[in-house]
Amino acid sequence: MDVSMNSDPRNNSDLKKCEICGHYVPYTIKHHLSYKDDITIEVCPRCHAKIHKSNDPAFVRYRPIDGKSNVKIGRYGIRWVKRSITIPEELYVWAKEFAEKNYWNVNHVFVVALMALKEQVDKHGYMDI
Repeated sequence: MDVSMNSDPRNNSDLKKCEICGHYVPYTIKHHLSYKDDITIEVCPRCHAKIHKSNDPAFVRYRPIDGKSNVKIGRYGIRWVKRSITIPEELYVWAKEFAEKNYWNVNHVFVVALMALKEQVDKHGYMDI
């Protein structure tokens, strides 16, 4: 729907209001203030990026008070959540080098390694490390 500059955006039901900046946008993002209690606010993409990437106190205060689980299992498989696990630097360096040599994404290296580990546990009932 085309909205002229003079029209009041609140009269356009296709637009959503950001709960931080108050701007009307075509879509908002459901941002969690708390994952445990499932407390969310609707924010525009610009404010959402600032919440997660800016050190501005006006946006930092909207960061989640608790973390999410390590892995999200969704429609397209497993998605790793940043900041959920700490990988030893030596392991990360090895995985990054392997990925570059084989034209892989470093995340794929970890996923394939975990799949192989799971296969071993399923087959033998233990991890042979």
